Amino acid sequence: MQANKPTFLSRDPWYEVGSINAPALTLPDGKIHITSRKRVAVSVASMIGRCGVKAVKDSGAPTQYQYMWSRNAEWLSSGIGPTPNVGNEASAYDETTVRNLARSKPCVYAEGNDFQEGVLAMPETSSQFQWWMDERRLMYQNPSYNPNGYTRRDHGGHGSPVTYQGGVGGRWRDSGGGNVSPVNSYYINMYAGQAAARAMSAGYHNTIEPLGVGTNLKFYCDRPDYAVDYYIKKHAMEIIGKGLGKAGGLGPGYLTYTPWGKVEGIDPAAHDLHNNIYTKRRITSPAGYAVTTTHPRVDYDYYVGCVFILGFVMCSGYVPFDDDERYGADPNLMTTLNPAGNPNRDRYVGWEPDVAGTSAPVVSSGGFYEEPCRWIDAGYEAAYYYSQMDRTAGQPWQYMSYKEGSGSFISVQSNGTDILYHAAANDGPHATFAGARRGRGDCMYRVSGNALDWFYFDPSRPKTDKRTITAQVGGSQFQIPNAKGMTLYVMRETI
Repeated sequence: MQANKPTFLSRDPWYEVGSINAPALTLPDGKIHITSRKRVAVSVASMIGRCGVKAVKDSGAPTQYQYMWSRNAEWLSSGIGPTPNVGNEASAYDETTVRNLARSKPCVYAEGNDFQEGVLAMPETSSQFQWWMDERRLMYQNPSYNPNGYTRRDHGGHGSPVTYQGGVGGRWRDSGGGNVSPVNSYYINMYAGQAAARAMSAGYHNTIEPLGVGTNLKFYCDRPDYAVDYYIKKHAMEIIGKGLGKAGGLGPGYLTYTPWGKVEGIDPAAHDLHNNIYTKRRITSPAGYAVTTTHPRVDYDYYVGCVFILGFVMCSGYVPFDDDERYGADPNLMTTLNPAGNPNRDRYVGWEPDVAGTSAPVVSSGGFYEEPCRWIDAGYEAAYYYSQMDRTAGQPWQYMSYKEGSGSFISVQSNGTDILYHAAANDGPHATFAGARRGRGDCMYRVSGNALDWFYFDPSRPKTDKRTITAQVGGSQFQIPNAKGMTLYVMRETI
């Protein structure tokens, strides 16, 4: 039987409604759901608990509910500017200054940073990064700085380059940079044991983990054809988790899934994918269009599947990246215009009136969404599904044998490498011809007593492709008729 679908969601691409409509619930296995506040009229306190939300990315939130996002540009208040040291523009910062900066931040529910980017970019291997993390470690241990006794939950640098993020250059290649099958020994060998997995993230385990810092898997869809990147990211999550000692998504270490609901870009040579892409929104009073530069959105259903599996099944929780802008709900109001490329604004916002000379309906606060924000609700929807996995709480997730239509059952691998075989199936990940199918469905389950929970997700097929999926465990079989591609199916059974 398919898990209940939430009734609180909207199909309107502009609104996120989970922060207002989602029910209060608790997630099994101590999973953490963190989100962003997108509406000026919604308080952080009212968001806590909705679909398991534990913390909100909001610098004004109470510390017990705050996900604190630190940027190195904030360090400029010290009066020390960037240096010409390429790769570590913060190299002029001495240890005393860095530790003082770290102490200027409060202890909170959870935190992360993007110190590797921006005007003071620094690598995680730099002394400055490590001084900061060590000082934060000491603060959480000291009641003077941490009077509320918060557990330290810090996933470190966003998209940690000292942690294995999947493949070579984000693709199925070997150490020499050549394309290989996902079932090449280069990838199979990573599953040989914890030591082999830790070797893929040696920089993290040797340098960052001793400072009490967790890590994260970053997933920015960086090409138009992003769907099959699911396989390489799930593989990376398995290897990171294996290195930490996790089994079936459970176990030690603070590991988060940190994606973005928008398509970032193609590659450095081609620049950002969103160049010259605009969203035009109709305003009726006064009549005209609000025009905004925007990133294309990741397919909503695909994003739900990734959040459920990578964020809740495979690791400690879901911590999406997002900007800090907040909006109102009146579609006839606009945010501040930015016709001159003001660097303090995240994006271009323009006004095209039906009648020339008509003033833009701009307000100083509470203008309507600058771009569609429904993707925020994918976190609420995925968390809602995971809340229904409570009957099997505490049990590890395992790969499940299944078949498509009248085909043969796909055997489960004895060494946990199933995702590699899923990625290599059919035409494989490197096929470029029209109609190529690069991969197959991913299917996992867990069981407690007579309760069986399982899921199926196939990013290798489009939504228009429907197939009957039959899964089996032990002597029992279960079906999903007309299962679409790019769509998550979460199932609850009794055996």
